[in-house]
Formats: sequence, C-alpha cells, structure tokens
Amino acid sequence: MSFLDKLKDLKNDAEAGAKDILHKKPRTDEEPEDEEEEKPFGTYVGGETKVFEPAGEIPSPEDEFEDAGSSPEKAPETPSGAEGAGWDDEETSAAPHGGLSEKFGQIAEDFKTMPTGKLILRLGIVAAAVVLLLVLLITSCSSGSRTPGTEESESGGAVVVEENSSEVIEEEPQPVEVVSRLEQIAAAFNINDDVVGWLYVPGLSDVNSVVCQDVNSYSYNYRNASGKYVYSTYWIDGAYYSSKYNTFTGGAAGLSKNTIIFGHSDLGSTNLEYAADDASGPRFSQLFYFTDEDFAKKTPYIFFSTADEDMVWEVFAVFYNDKTIDGDATWYINPDPDDSDYDFLLTTAKSRSLYTYNVSVSKTDKILTLSTCTVGWGLGSRENYRFVVMAKLVSDPTTAMKTEAEFTVNPDAVLPPTSPVVPETEAVSGAESSSGTESSSGAAATSAAASSASTSSSSTSKPATTSSSSTSKSATTSSAAGN
Repeated sequence: MSFLDKLKDLKNDAEAGAKDILHKKPRTDEEPEDEEEEKPFGTYVGGETKVFEPAGEIPSPEDEFEDAGSSPEKAPETPSGAEGAGWDDEETSAAPHGGLSEKFGQIAEDFKTMPTGKLILRLGIVAAAVVLLLVLLITSCSSGSRTPGTEESESGGAVVVEENSSEVIEEEPQPVEVVSRLEQIAAAFNINDDVVGWLYVPGLSDVNSVVCQDVNSYSYNYRNASGKYVYSTYWIDGAYYSSKYNTFTGGAAGLSKNTIIFGHSDLGSTNLEYAADDASGPRFSQLFYFTDEDFAKKTPYIFFSTADEDMVWEVFAVFYNDKTIDGDATWYINPDPDDSDYDFLLTTAKSRSLYTYNVSVSKTDKILTLSTCTVGWGLGSRENYRFVVMAKLVSDPTTAMKTEAEFTVNPDAVLPPTSPVVPETEAVSGAESSSGTESSSGAAATSAAASSASTSSSSTSKPATTSSSSTSKSATTSSAAGN
C-alpha cells in the first residue's frame, strides 16, 4: 500500500470516528460483548424517591484543566498503549519509534477515543493556528521586499513617503543634462576653420548647429556652415554666425560680455507669402516659438558651446527691438559695452520683454543674444525691427535645475501689429538632447550644408532683402543687424 493510500485510509477512519463521537457512540474495531443499553441520564434504582445512578458524565471543556473532582469517562485503551500520545502536554509519549504510517494511525485512534468537548477544543486551537499562519503568509507576500517609507514610482525610481501619511514627497530636482559638443565642434572646424561654437535650443529642430565667424566681415550673412556662398537660398541654408568683434578663446572666461549670434528668418516667405512671421519656417524663424507662452515656459535654458567648454544659458528676455523708439537698431548688439551702456542694454531688454522673468541679471553677468528679422510691422519696414532672445550664462551648470521658466506676462511689452503664426507643438523639455542634431557630427553638418548649397534650386518666393546678382556680399555691422 502506498503512502497516499495510507493517508486516505487515515482520513476515512478519522471522518468515521468523528461521526460516531457526535452520535455519542464509541467506535471500536470489535463490538464489545454484553454492551448495556445506553441510558441518557442514568438508571432507576427503586424506592419512593426516584434516584438515578449516573451512567456517565457528559464531558465539558473545563475537564481539560481539572486535575481532580470529576470522573470523566474513561476511553477504551488503544492497542499501542500510548493514550493521548503527542497531544497532552502533561503526558509523555510512549509510542514506539515506528514508521510514519503507524504514527498517523495512532493519531487517528486518539481522535476516535477523545471526548467530544476535548476534541472540539483542540480542533478550535488547530483552526486558530492555521488561520494565524495564513494571515502571516498573506501579509508577508503583500509587503514583498519593499523598503518601509518608500513607494515605487511609474518610472521605477523611489518616491519617499512619510510614515503614517498619504503625502508623497517629490525627489530633489536634478541639473539639466548638458550634451558635450566639443568633438562635433572640432570635427566641423577641420572642414571650416571659421567654426567657433555650437548652438542648441531645445524643441527647435533647426536650431541645433555650428556657429561661424568671419573676423573680417559679416560675409556669413550669405554663407552656409561649410563657408560656401548661398545667395539664392541663404534664408534656408545660411549659417548661424557671430559678430566679428566677439571673442571665443578659453571657454566662458574668454567670451565677450555679450555674445551675439545672428540667423535668418524666412520672413514668412515659405508658407505665408510674407504676411506674418512663421515659427514653422527654417533657421531662426523658429525663434518665434518663444512668443508662445507654453513654449517659453517649457524652455528655461538654451545651450551654446565653444571649442573649449560646454555652457548653459538661462533665458531672461524675449522682445522686439523697435528702431523708431530707440533711435538705433543696433543698441543690443554691442559685444563689450561699458558699464553705462550695459546697464541700459539689460534694463531695456527686460522692460521690453514679452515676459517678466524671475531671473536676476547684473553687469557682472555674461549674456547670449540671438537676433533675427521680423515682418510683424510689414515687409517694407523690416529694417527697423528685430526679434531677440537673450539669456545669461549659468556659471555653474549643476545649479541649472529648472524644468520650467518662471515668469509673468508683461502687459507693457512692445508687440507688432501682426502676430507671428505659431503652430501647436508638443511639450518640450528644458534639458538638452543629443537627438535631432543637424547631423551626427559637426563635420557632417558642414559637409551636408555644402552639398545642400550646391544642389538646391532657387526658391520661387525669396525674401527681397538682397539680390542674387550682387557683385559684393560683404556686410557691415548694420547689415548684420538685418538678420
């Protein structure tokens, strides 16, 4: 007989014994000889007074704890002679060291002969122990290996939760990621030694490119990143370029007070026939996304690197320059103003800004200026106006932790009669990304620009800012401001 069959027999015997106990009928392997008729309460012994002789007491749970004073019904002896072995704490087991099946059989016999009250009490204790064990197992499984006081966030990181509190405490903000552009700048410089840096504005697909400088003129008003002239498509393929007076040696320490970067807008010619500035256009046309409050809020930082250092810049002003008010369209593009002029520059830029940024800027800060043309006042008046984004150098990039810019809308900002057209965009991050670059390296960027310049056809609608038949395309300071 297998072990499982023996267990089944034990189970059947236990069930049968339990039924017999409930019916107050002891069950034995052989029926006892001369069994007396069961009397529920006793036997009448005669006499005038009816006296019954007890035939046996009904045991109660209290009998388990009484040492004397009652005479509980004596259970039939078990074949093994080990009465209550393994169950009573006050009795020692005398069971022979037999097999496992023999021990189960002995336990089954104990169940058969055990008084009802005692059986119920012990079954209750066993049931309570099983329930307690299940509760402990369930609690352990549900808690798992989670550290007290923490919860797992959707991104997999730990979010600290105060004990006995439902309030979630957010983790400390982290600095924005700064992607190094040094290798890209070096590769681009090997193709065009006029390359001085790399500009990137998060969320603007076409503002992620090298910056060039011609120290002798503003020739890059009509040249691409590889240095080739692109007269017929300069507003599409033209390079971003700096003032010829800016300096770029030695990283941040070697920069001018005001680093100016010019870039072309298509003046709405690509999609709007010069009717309005178009943020979906090429090159610096995309700066007009900053006129959208949501985009400006999601873009607290821009990034400009030189061959020596990667740098983070925090936006503090977005404004239109109006020559008819200032009397000069070039006041904001002075690379090294004296203290008086610098104070005027910063004060005017902030007062003119579309937003009042919560950014402190002083004469000791270095700033970055991005400038482009606008047709907000009409195509014929474009020489009098510029659209400008300014940012200050963050001296320690590890402190650049904002995920959103902090500002209020300036009700006194100078605005054009015709607002730019800004398509709806997905939310962008203020952190720098290496994706969406003009190419995988600066060298590829400049070579791609050169290829584009040689194969592109003339546009059917070209801004009327220059003639492709001009014999001389060198620009002066004023023409540089015309971008």
